Amino acid sequence: MSDRDIWQEYCDKIQARTWEAVPSSRFKTAQQLRGQILKCLTQASDEGILATKLHEIHGLLKLAESIQDGANVYEILGGQRNFNRNKEIPHFERVDGCWFDFAISIDQEPKPAEILGFNFEIRFPDTLIPILDECALQISLY
Repeated sequence: MSDRDIWQEYCDKIQARTWEAVPSSRFKTAQQLRGQILKCLTQASDEGILATKLHEIHGLLKLAESIQDGANVYEILGGQRNFNRNKEIPHFERVDGCWFDFAISIDQEPKPAEILGFNFEIRFPDTLIPILDECALQISLY
């Protein structure tokens, strides 16, 4: 067996293990999943975890047909895509100053619907970095 074959087998095992860890769908449509996410974000805002206001949550959480992935594939966007990590681009913000956005691709053709992929990125403000460094130091001492 060549190195390439061994590598491919290794990747296949990792992918299979990853798919086993993905929970089964608890939603039938992308609209239903968007509703569940909206409920969760609204609760986080009501409980003072999110600094993002309710009307901002509604504006940031979008559902759109996927242009790239074909029929019956939708994207739930939580904020705008922000590859440059520009804080001026609309996003969700926690009360501690951390801010995040996400995207989820959903195929509605199988029933129930399936998540094809997702992207979530949280960014920490510079003021939190010393705290995180101190936590990392304490963990490394154990």
